[in-house]
Amino acid sequence: MLPTESFLEYRTQARTLQSLFNFDTKKFSRLGDLQLAQFVVYGLPDTLQDQINKRQLLEVAPFSYGPFEKQANASFLTMQCPTEPPLLAKSTSSGPPILGRDKFIWPFHAFLDSQGLCHFCNKHCGNAAGACPGPIDCSHINIPNNFQTPTKPLDYVAPRAWSKPTTGPRQSSQPPASRPPAQAASVAGVAEMTPLEAHVAGLTIDTAI
Repeated sequence: MLPTESFLEYRTQARTLQSLFNFDTKKFSRLGDLQLAQFVVYGLPDTLQDQINKRQLLEVAPFSYGPFEKQANASFLTMQCPTEPPLLAKSTSSGPPILGRDKFIWPFHAFLDSQGLCHFCNKHCGNAAGACPGPIDCSHINIPNNFQTPTKPLDYVAPRAWSKPTTGPRQSSQPPASRPPAQAASVAGVAEMTPLEAHVAGLTIDTAI
């Protein structure tokens, strides 16, 4: 049996050879159905032979070629089916890249730090980072167009919020950045939260940072 050949094509050839062999042959010399089935099995791939032997298709008594042929073909078709579904092709998206949580939140934290505002209540509460009792302020925060977002230090720690506004120079511990001004953006709440919480709170950013 050829690798590109189906079982039905193979058995048709076997039946044709049986008819040619039995043509003008005496009855006791003819090729019977059981012998034909045995010759058919010998020509099959080893894996298919094993399946037929496990199912004992040649040991049925009385032997009938029709049921043997159907069950052998069923075993052949089962072996042709893939064991695992094909992997879905990766979909390509032409949409804008999704910012990571840290890159998304950092500009707003940097702006709050420059104003001495708490990351949680967005006020001059005087509390250390993470110690503000709240409540959380979910109002929108507008970042001015001329605000330059500094590069986030590797050892960044959120500073304590100021107790009251100051009219002096900006007291942010973050060095100024040389990058161009960021676009104006607004968020609803910039407290430490998960991306899902940020989404529910209505965090939006108009321009990719």
